[in-house]
Amino acid sequence: MERKRGMKVRSSTFFLDDTVPVVLYGGGVRGIQFFHTLRARGVPILAFFDINAAEGTYLLDCPVYTPTAIPEERIGQLRSALVLIALQNAGIHEDVVKLLVRQGFAKILYLPLAGDSFHDNAEALLLRQTYLAYTEEHGIDEMHAVLPLTELHSVEYTEQVILKKSNSFVIAEIPLQLLATDGHNHAAESFAYSPVTQLFSFFSGRKGDLGAIEESFYAHEEEFGYLLKKTFYEYVSDRQLLYGRFSAALGEGMQFFQTSPSYGVWRDGYFAIEDGNHRTAFLYDKNLFFAPVRMTRNDYRKWRNQIVADRIIQELADEEVLRIFLWHPYTNKRFVPFMQEDCVLIRFLLMLERKRCDKESGCLLYRLPKSRGIAAFFGFPPVFYPMLALSMEGYDVIASFEKRRDICVAEMFFSLYYQDITTVQKKESPHMPELLIATWDYFQMHGQENAAFLCHVLVLTDIPQGQQPPIWLRERKELLHTDEIKANEHYDIKAWEMN
Repeated sequence: MERKRGMKVRSSTFFLDDTVPVVLYGGGVRGIQFFHTLRARGVPILAFFDINAAEGTYLLDCPVYTPTAIPEERIGQLRSALVLIALQNAGIHEDVVKLLVRQGFAKILYLPLAGDSFHDNAEALLLRQTYLAYTEEHGIDEMHAVLPLTELHSVEYTEQVILKKSNSFVIAEIPLQLLATDGHNHAAESFAYSPVTQLFSFFSGRKGDLGAIEESFYAHEEEFGYLLKKTFYEYVSDRQLLYGRFSAALGEGMQFFQTSPSYGVWRDGYFAIEDGNHRTAFLYDKNLFFAPVRMTRNDYRKWRNQIVADRIIQELADEEVLRIFLWHPYTNKRFVPFMQEDCVLIRFLLMLERKRCDKESGCLLYRLPKSRGIAAFFGFPPVFYPMLALSMEGYDVIASFEKRRDICVAEMFFSLYYQDITTVQKKESPHMPELLIATWDYFQMHGQENAAFLCHVLVLTDIPQGQQPPIWLRERKELLHTDEIKANEHYDIKAWEMN
């Protein structure tokens, strides 16, 4: 099945030297590197583009915009500038160019791959040479960069995740965040909490205490006790051999896991793994994005949620649709790298939950509807997967947005994955949420006083390295920081206990 949307654009050429103003697409390591290189040459840098940018965000004293939410007074100036794609994965450059062209941008410098939508091999070679020269320390001398955007092919929403179909079953690659453990009592929880995942993490050489892992197994005895038919340490010895076999198989690629997929059952927004907990826990520990899962065709149709998916395609711009579909059968795999920071924060929040609940005897982390209290998000875009992840873990998610349209997008995003979200336009915290997650920029604007963040646990994201929060916050107990989970080289995530 396929959904298409298409358009055509005219050819264009533009003159390029160091006097041409630049907008950098991407605020990660590559974007920051290019910023300093170009700034040293005197190139005027007007802004950054980021599809996840929150309104009012700045990076290196430059404003950060989403290409679809540029202030009207700056649209003309930015469209006349050069947009330099500063993403490390050249495989997604072409898709980003398509998004920019739809927003009226014509001066775009990127790394084309042979046979892309815009160039023959000779044209692609010229543009690659221009890109590489321009981003070097000395830059280029007077040069025309040719960008013949002769035809932009239709955007196709296809089921890229399907590995195999039969009359009764489908084998598909499922985002690991949509998978949950499922024991004999049919309780479900994220693989982040699974004692099997903790054991495999111990085998991989990460931090872990075998005694604590044993306690975790027996705390989950109703779900995992069937695994402990021998003594715990006999079980550990046996699982270590299994871990070695899995590692050897992964070293050859994903073929073993694709031909021996786990079996999952749809449970109102996620797949519970009834067979293959060890395989799935192993892939989760390896920080992979997908895991092969076998399911019934009916369960696959529920995941696809076609009625809502079609509405999203019809009502939203392609760049928004592509972002929303990253956990959907219409996933465009070339956009998965855009999720890196979202995945880091998801894992951080799940680690935080495991650490907090470990202190409470008998507190198991089963997915129960809205049983964990409120998780409030401030300063984030409407399509933000950590919100969705906490909703799936049983939180009542509340998010504040500046624009009415953002509220509509967030509601469609949650609806696609069978979740609910409470959206507000006022920047007011609900009464004592269990978790309050805010961007550093939002905190700088609204959180300099203690009273602005009344909650049980405060999480701040995108903290510039070396940046110190106010004294009243530093006096609180720090629960978790990104020593083990790094967002990137420039930012940290931290959590504090507030009461």
